[in-house]
Amino acid sequence: MCLKENKITPAEDIHHLISFMSTDDPVQRIVLAYDYDNLMSLCKKCHQAVHNKKGE
Repeated sequence: MCLKENKITPAEDIHHLISFMSTDDPVQRIVLAYDYDNLMSLCKKCHQAVHNKKGE
């Protein structure tokens, strides 16, 4: 997200594109939690912005 704004910022947080808490199925939770294709590295500021945006 930072690169889209031409910023270089260390990634400190991992964001799940699809929350592993979005399902009650324990197997699906594990799949979502550890699937590399479901993860995004973000700086703390961008990670907070993603989660604040979801609450709107």
